[in-house]
Order: sequence, then structure tokens, then C-alpha cells
Amino acid sequence: MPWAQAGGANNTVLISGGTAGIGFEIAKLFSANGSKVIITGRDKDRLDKAVAQLKNTTGILSDVSNAADVDKLVTTIKQDFPELNIVINNAGRAQLYNLATAENIFDIAADEMLTNYLAVIRLNEKLLPILSAQKEAAIVNVSSVVAFVPGSLATYSASKAALHSYTQSLRFALTDQPNIKVFELMPPLVNTEFSQAIGGSNGIAPSVVAADFLDALENDVYEIRVGNTQTIYDLYLKSPAAAFAALNKGREINTIKGNAASANTISIPICTQSLLFRFSVSSGYLSYELSMISSIINLFTSKLQLNKGFQSRFGLIFFFKTLSDSPELCIFVGIKN
Repeated sequence: MPWAQAGGANNTVLISGGTAGIGFEIAKLFSANGSKVIITGRDKDRLDKAVAQLKNTTGILSDVSNAADVDKLVTTIKQDFPELNIVINNAGRAQLYNLATAENIFDIAADEMLTNYLAVIRLNEKLLPILSAQKEAAIVNVSSVVAFVPGSLATYSASKAALHSYTQSLRFALTDQPNIKVFELMPPLVNTEFSQAIGGSNGIAPSVVAADFLDALENDVYEIRVGNTQTIYDLYLKSPAAAFAALNKGREINTIKGNAASANTISIPICTQSLLFRFSVSSGYLSYELSMISSIINLFTSKLQLNKGFQSRFGLIFFFKTLSDSPELCIFVGIKN
């Protein structure tokens, strides 16, 4: 199939965890464009409700972490949907807890690793023969911004990092099968039921993720870093410590060291949009407060230097000052106290 028409009617698409959130929004786009869609879920009521809202869609009750369920799913696909050409591994599981004080951490981590990582490997392995038979096919693994920088969901972050690594290896392994393309969708914080415990109401809409995903699929963008994921990723390439500080802005940070005016500060290029202009002058600096970390968008060539120890629920504070030994404008950033 021509990927310029990836969202079109020539596709048969399997979406695990397609009853809500990102998976459901992706299913809506494909079904609206005439594709044949199969969604899976563990809850029959939620599955039936989702299917009732979609065109050209079949719901299959299935848990990706259950081997018997996966075998039944694959059998059904072979019998009823032999033309399957897109697999979207979207199902996920996460728990918010403290690594230092929680109980049964091993069990929680094992559950997350099975659902978010090992189950993806198993399903892809079983469906590869079907995909190989298609003229053009795609595997899409849904990871996260935390594949690069761990956030508050500690072992969930680890499972997504593992999925990112596997996705790269799978793409390389399929080099000799150019009819199968391997994509990775990396959303930032998304406003879904799944994410409410970590402030999901501040995230972007799942429909935005779905639209950006479809555009990337049609243009063969294999690593799809949606919204602030791209910002965090660019920051990570310059300084992993700065990226960690930005993503974990509401937590205690002890890893960033240096004085903004000293030689050992972290310098990265960045600029912002959507500033809340709250003017104040302190110690010779003019400060602007960002409404949230999502305001950090496009990279420019201005120098940004990271201070230690500032914290805020709002985001980042930028200080503008022309250094005495240089006429250039430098931007100093830290998490506000």
C-alpha cells in the first residue's frame, strides 16, 4: 500500500488496548477513513462500548499479557483477517509508587514488564508471518517520552526504555524485509483515564497524538516524538541531567550542580513560546515564568544554562542577562523554589 494513503481503506489494522485513550483515537481515524479495524481489550463492557462508536470495527476480548488469550487472538486473525497489514501495540499497564517504600515492587515491575514489553515481543513474533505475506505492512510499538528519561512511574519507565531498544533492534532485523516497516510512537503526558494519577489532566489530548501519529505513518517517520517528547529528547541529547530535571520538575533533584555564571554549568540551545510574562527584577535579572513545561518548544541558538535546586509546580524560570565578558544574551534556567 502507498504510505501516502496509510490511513485509507486498503488497511486492516489491529490495535491492542483500543478501547480508550490513544488506542481508541487511532482506531477512530482508521475506521473513519474506511480501514478495517480490530481492537482488543480486557473488559467486555468497555470493548462493546468502544466498538459501538466505531465504523468497520471488530472487538476481540483479549489480554496481551495472557498467553492463551494471545494464541486465540492470533488464530482468529489468521482465520478472519488474513489481510492484516498494520499491528499497533498500544496496550499498557502502569502503577505509581515509591521505589524506596512500596511493597511488592518486584511483582509490580514484573506485571508492567510483561504487559508493556514482553507481550509486545510475543504478539509481534506470532503475527510476523501474516505481515510478511503483505505487499506493505507496519508494526507500531507505542512507548513513551520516559523511554529516554525516566519519570515518576519508575518501572513503567524501564519497560518503555526496553521497548524502545527492542523496536530499534526489530527495525534493523527486518532490513531484509522492506515490506514491513517498524514505527515507534512516543507520546508525552496525555490526558487519559490511564494518566490521571500523574497529572494527566495537564497533558495533551489523545486525539492530537493520534493525528500526529497518522501523519508520521504516512510520511515514514519511524520514531514519532509527539509534542513535548521532542523537546525532552532534544534536551536529553544535550544533557541527560537537564532532561531528567525538566521531566521530574516536581520532585527533589540532587543531580544538577553548578552556578549559572560559572564554567561548569550545563549549556544547551533552547527557546520558548507561550510565555506567561510575569515581570520581576531580582539580583539584576529579569525573570519570565512559564505556565508549564510544555511551553518549551523550539530549539534556537541562544545559550541556556541550568542552575541547581529550583522547584515549582509551574515549570521553568528563565533569567535574561548580558554577561559582562560577552555581549550575547544568555538564558539561565532552573526549577523555581
